[in-house]
Amino acid sequence: TDSFTPLIATAHDLRAHQTRQLHQVHQLSKNTTQLENLDHLSTRTMPQSSIRIEAAQSRTAFKSNTAKSSANKQHPANAMRQQLLASSTSESTIFYNIFIPPNQTEDAMKIVAEQLAFRQTSYLRDVPLHYVLIAPSGIDDTDTATSDIAKRIQSMPGCEPCTMIRHVADGNEELTLTQLHEHCQHHPSHRVVYIHSKGTYHPTLSNDILRRLSMRAVTSKQCNTARSACNVCSAHFSVYPFFTATGNFFVAQCQYVQQLLPPTTYRQRKDYLHGMLGTFNTTSSPLSQNFTMTPQHLEKGKRLIHSSSPSAAFLQNSTRRKSWIGVGRNAMEHWVHSHPNVQPCDVHPTYRGAYVLLNRGIEKFRPTVLQVPSMRTSKHKAEFAPWFQLEGRLLEWEWMYNAVPNNDSWIYGVLR
Repeated sequence: TDSFTPLIATAHDLRAHQTRQLHQVHQLSKNTTQLENLDHLSTRTMPQSSIRIEAAQSRTAFKSNTAKSSANKQHPANAMRQQLLASSTSESTIFYNIFIPPNQTEDAMKIVAEQLAFRQTSYLRDVPLHYVLIAPSGIDDTDTATSDIAKRIQSMPGCEPCTMIRHVADGNEELTLTQLHEHCQHHPSHRVVYIHSKGTYHPTLSNDILRRLSMRAVTSKQCNTARSACNVCSAHFSVYPFFTATGNFFVAQCQYVQQLLPPTTYRQRKDYLHGMLGTFNTTSSPLSQNFTMTPQHLEKGKRLIHSSSPSAAFLQNSTRRKSWIGVGRNAMEHWVHSHPNVQPCDVHPTYRGAYVLLNRGIEKFRPTVLQVPSMRTSKHKAEFAPWFQLEGRLLEWEWMYNAVPNNDSWIYGVLR
């Protein structure tokens, strides 16, 4: 390990020490096979703004970071992730979830190559990309850059500037969204872009079309410069049956993402909630102290979730659809729009399904930012079960975040 000076007396010394650390990280990222050497680095570089603080505060922060480094020595990849999170200088960062199934490797790699090539010619071509690789040769956080799949991805046109921050054998989008969430804790003024290799798990023409539409949307200048009254942008935002970005590709403001529960906590609470309501036989970790459920709330929730099914055939047993309720891995498709302070916008408001788009041609799609209008809802709005209406969502917001939308929120104009 480095021989760290016990105390850094001045801000100038701290700046010099930070520069040396960043230089080491830069050199090692050029040769990812040397990841094992990262265990001697601090897991978190001091942010630029802290250089201007008083010397006493600098010494305290430095000692804290040194302690964190010692605690993470056994996980070299943790050091890499923390360095990336704390030292980012770009106002935007792409987080990419890559899933490579064991029996469809070549088809999946074609999808990855397609997405990286598209990114190379997009508005985000110079934006850093951090990816989590879920592939059968991955062993959790060890030997992270030595598999053939990882090497192939790193060599693809459109990958640079990119860094693999995790490589695991099994997992889902929760892993990458957790990295995105942690990034925003360090950088509240930044913007994050989330993409994933849609179609590698379920290879269909519909998924191919939706992936290309979503890539075009979230890498567009329109989505990445839409700040006014918009904290989550996507190709298309859906109100019913739950708030979601079609395809689960999005651009989000970190100031909003900071308000969200960590993805794992969010999933655990959803599972626990619907286990208590009897929706599904789901269990998870005990709830935190901030997550309370009074007998009255529990009784009301059971009434809403077990109400009689609507008349429309496609809505029958809708509260028994895990994807609509958002339990298990499905929770990640609900996560980014889950806070009552969400202000969504989209760039393809007339989206009516992948096959309709196929007939019109994706290449004709021209992104246009549109704040979600108050009346853009499903024609079956009144037929959705009470759980998907305002009363049910207010209960869930109270349980999950102990908060409800402001009185002037757009939500009250959409949900009945």
